Amino acid sequence: MPALGSQYSYIVPDNVLWCILMFSGMNEPVRLPFQPEEPRHILSQVSRQWWDVVQSTASFWDHIYLTPVLSPQQSLTLLRHFFRCLLRSGNNALSLNFGMIHGGWGFSIVNWIIGPNAERIKSLTCLIYDQDIETFLNIQEGRFRVLEAVDIAFMNTGTRLSSFTMEQWLNFTVFRSLPHIRQVTLHILNGLHPFDLRVPWRQLTTLDMGTTAMPPDVFIKIIGEARSSLRDAFFQIRFHKPACPGLRLAPRKITLKKLEILHLRLVYPTQDPRLFALLRFPKLRGLWIEMHDIFQDWDVEMYTDILRHSTESLQYLRLSDFPRQGSNVPPPNRRHRDTSYHELERFLRVIRNINILHLPLGVHVPARTIEKLATGELLPRLTALALGSIHGKDVLSTVKRRNERVLSHSLAPGPSSSICTSLSFLYLVIPRSSCGPEEKRDFDKEVEVLRSLGGHLSHRTYGCPSAQNGEREGSKGCTYTVE
Repeated sequence: MPALGSQYSYIVPDNVLWCILMFSGMNEPVRLPFQPEEPRHILSQVSRQWWDVVQSTASFWDHIYLTPVLSPQQSLTLLRHFFRCLLRSGNNALSLNFGMIHGGWGFSIVNWIIGPNAERIKSLTCLIYDQDIETFLNIQEGRFRVLEAVDIAFMNTGTRLSSFTMEQWLNFTVFRSLPHIRQVTLHILNGLHPFDLRVPWRQLTTLDMGTTAMPPDVFIKIIGEARSSLRDAFFQIRFHKPACPGLRLAPRKITLKKLEILHLRLVYPTQDPRLFALLRFPKLRGLWIEMHDIFQDWDVEMYTDILRHSTESLQYLRLSDFPRQGSNVPPPNRRHRDTSYHELERFLRVIRNINILHLPLGVHVPARTIEKLATGELLPRLTALALGSIHGKDVLSTVKRRNERVLSHSLAPGPSSSICTSLSFLYLVIPRSSCGPEEKRDFDKEVEVLRSLGGHLSHRTYGCPSAQNGEREGSKGCTYTVE
């Protein structure tokens, strides 16, 4: 118990003190084991009143972040601190976060923490491995009665894949009868089939399975179940050749009526592109497609079907390569495919209402298309653009002319109705062959002119996108960012 503090601390009304505490770190998770810099520990020392308010306010203790420990003694300390938080949190629903760290607990987190408190857990983030996987999946149906969100990874330390008998699989009921669950993130790294988990897909508004590669037919079944509720989704789909036999053209298209944000990570999509003709997203606002395909470069028309029914709603589109983290460099030795002028323009007219567009390096933007961007004939609502082009000067000139056009319309007397918006952000990658010392100086001058246009463009940097990976600067070209 702390010593008494200043007498003035006692005249602060409890409701005012509560607001002070909330802005002093009490709305952050409790980190266990307790550390000396823990705000709850520090602020409890101010006075007896502060101590009482901190210790008795259940909402200060119901969001708990647990970190691994190094010894059995520390494991006991961690459990003791957890039970202390549990007592102080009263009957509040709990948010438990174990991080995505393998090992370091010294005890079974399922047997000691998750299972005994399942009825109170509102949000759960953890990595479950080895024997704990079956223990967790065997938790009785309906125990997580207030659960709203989960972020769970399943992983084995020894053999990569888990093998369960039919009898064991029938007992996997942990995700059944969960009336409040809406957000699910699953990292299935041990070979479990997504349907083995019996997730209530039809209830979900947010679903992230971006680290779990699945064939197209499994993806179709999941979104078919979730089509009436899903608003935000991330999937990784791996295509095969010959065409996946499980993917059958549905008798009717699948429409996700509420989906607004979609992130697709596609592996070898050119091997079986039939999937894209099956999907409809009438309210889609943002789409990010990542592609890994060693067989063929980008074919933007392949995605026209998936975008055609989102023309009026789509505001953000990003196309990029993966898996090189922090890089948008295409896989080496991929068969190059030139995107024709007509293909690209048909694609851009489908996404005509877009505000933000990020094109991969594999999509060449011809000079004729750049000219139509300058006049606003294409993408009249565009405000941010990222692309690679051998026509670096033309792209900078496009931004300048488009923004001057918008500015002149806004300064004209009388009612103004500009035919397009100004470009306030440009990320431009220029090949090395078009980015010598003289060209850099010319680009610098152009950027300075752009910066002078009413502050529309206020910052620029250039360098080599591959330099951070240890390659020689200038080996790939120049990157200009203009904001």
